[in-house]
Amino acid sequence: MNKKVIRFQGLSFREELEKERMDFVNQPIYLSLVPWEFCNWDCRYCHQDRRVKEGGELTLEEMKIIISEAAELGIRSVLFLGGEVLLKKIWGISRKVIEAIHGAGMITVIYTNGSQITKEMAEFLADQNVSIALKCDTLIPRKYDYLVGKKGAYKQFRQALDIIQQTSIGKVVCKSDNQRMVRILLSTVGCGLNVDEYVSIARFATEQNARWMMESLNCHGDAVPNIQELAVDALKHAQSMKLALGLNPAQFFDGGASTNGCRLFSGITIRKKGEIAICPQDYNFLGNIREVGLRDAWGLIQNKIFSAQLRKKWINGCPLKTKRKEVIEMTEELKKIILQLGINSELRKKFFAGEKENILSRHNLTDEERKCLREISEDQLPGLVSKVVQSPELSGIGDIRI
Repeated sequence: MNKKVIRFQGLSFREELEKERMDFVNQPIYLSLVPWEFCNWDCRYCHQDRRVKEGGELTLEEMKIIISEAAELGIRSVLFLGGEVLLKKIWGISRKVIEAIHGAGMITVIYTNGSQITKEMAEFLADQNVSIALKCDTLIPRKYDYLVGKKGAYKQFRQALDIIQQTSIGKVVCKSDNQRMVRILLSTVGCGLNVDEYVSIARFATEQNARWMMESLNCHGDAVPNIQELAVDALKHAQSMKLALGLNPAQFFDGGASTNGCRLFSGITIRKKGEIAICPQDYNFLGNIREVGLRDAWGLIQNKIFSAQLRKKWINGCPLKTKRKEVIEMTEELKKIILQLGINSELRKKFFAGEKENILSRHNLTDEERKCLREISEDQLPGLVSKVVQSPELSGIGDIRI
């Protein structure tokens, strides 16, 4: 088996294979452009909840201005995502956005479910030096269709993968003695329904000459009502990840320090109505691009990252993803109890039906831990379960940090 570390063009760059140092702390590297949220699939774990076209969304001209400013700032790649940005009804606009990004000298990374990809489209994307991130949550067709809410979705995924592999997107971009860079990424949202498949998905990605990436759940939007079904046993998740990463070797980056958190802390996200955020899964908006320039948006993001100590907080899991009213410091005992409440429906029912004190008395808790658990509401629990599941010491990996 080829044990070369696999890097994905657009999240990683040639300089890294050549061991050149890149500044992932002070310099914006990525622009995430999320101009629409509508989609033709209905994923059970989706962190969005409004998949419809709305008024006031970014125009093509506004997107071109943002792209131009991104190039001037020295941004290296644009993550173009939705929703589904390759839908036929918006393909004419998406095509012009991709041409603008390529013309400005940046790499385009498209996150797509692949359902709309044709041979003609794939050839265009290949010529524009686009990298493709495809959804791959399971290799079992019926389960795949269930997770994404679309009959025949798995077949569409495999067809899309076959089509793009027949273009230059399927080729190795460059390589060194122990690393290779590719243009295909297979992304898996880890959950209780696919934890037993991490190893087989990672092996499949390597066989397809693709980078594999695990994404943790974001308890927001449509994921919230499904969190009990999606919640994963943390120990099983960690064990599966350890084996999976041996089959699709991960790289850690040196952006000044390997502990600087997620790579998207080095980026700017602009959402469909101009909202400024740190990453595409961050709903704590910092302003609007229609009121400030991209350079000022980067300043807002840097201020937020440093003032809120987000890089430091990353060690306890992504501090941006889960929707919760307050951050609870997660001790090991708290994590165990919260996981039990998330997984055991009978225990959860008793806990919120007046038996909190009886349940808490069975555990050796500090006064502060007991206070935290007493104050947890039933509405808060899904977000806290999600936070525990995302903890690096439990999961073994954290999204785009690698």
